[in-house]
Amino acid sequence: MVLIEGKQHMCTEAYMCQEGEVNSIAKDDAAKVQTEMNPDEFFQEYHRDVFKQAPIEFWLDGWKIEYLAIADPETKYNTPIIIIGGAFQNFNSYKYCVEQLFHSGPVILIDLPSMGSNQQIYNRNTGASAATLELADLSFMLGQWMDAMGIKNISVMGMSLGSVVASHFADQRPELVERMILMGVMQKTRPSWRMIMEESLKLMQEGRMQEFGQAVILYLVNHAKFDKTRMSPTAKRLFFQQMAEFATTEQLRY
Repeated sequence: MVLIEGKQHMCTEAYMCQEGEVNSIAKDDAAKVQTEMNPDEFFQEYHRDVFKQAPIEFWLDGWKIEYLAIADPETKYNTPIIIIGGAFQNFNSYKYCVEQLFHSGPVILIDLPSMGSNQQIYNRNTGASAATLELADLSFMLGQWMDAMGIKNISVMGMSLGSVVASHFADQRPELVERMILMGVMQKTRPSWRMIMEESLKLMQEGRMQEFGQAVILYLVNHAKFDKTRMSPTAKRLFFQQMAEFATTEQLRY
C-alpha cells in the first residue's frame, strides 16, 4: 500500500468535518445514508450489456458522482473492488479487467466530477468550476460517497490519474482500505514531460486537434517501457483518436 504523508480534506457548508471525519451529511442524495451496504440491493448481476447502461448518478453538495456496481453471484459478498480510472477513460474501457476481477469480489466503477465519462464542469448549486477541486478534495468526496453508501471495507484499484486519487484516499481513510493496487503512476516528472503537456494545451486551444492528439501520446505513453506495459498499436491508435476527437466539453475538462 502506498500512503501520502499529510491529511487533507474538503469542508463545505453542507459538511462539518474534522481530521477527515464526516460529522453530518446533508443536501442532495447525500442525505440517503446507509448504515451498512446490502450487497443484494447495491449490486446488479453482471451481464454482457451492463456497460451499455447509463451509470447511476449520486449528487453530493452539488457535485455529481457516477458509478456502476456489478457482481458475480458467487463472489457478491466478498470485499468490493472499486476502480478509480483516469481522466477520460469510460467504464467500457475496463470490461475485460472487470471480468477477471469477479473471482475476487464485486466491482464498483466510479467517476468523480470531471473524471472519466463524468462531464460535469460546474457545481449545480454554486456554479463553482470542477477545476477548483484538488485531487485530495476528490478523494475526500469518494470517502463521503462511501459513507453514504454504507461501505465499510474496500479494495482500491487506481489507474493513471485515479492512482493519485486512490493514494490520497488511502491516506485520508485508511480504516476503509483492505488493499490497494496503483497502475500508471509516475515517480518523477521529466522537464520535457511538462513542456510537451503545456504545448499540447496550446495546440488544443488553437484547434489543431490532430497535433494535440500526437502531443498527448508523446507525454502520456511511456515509449521506453513498451516491453513492460505491452501497450498494443491498436490501443495506442484508439487513444490518439479519442484525444483528437475531443468535443468542446472534453476540451474544457482537459
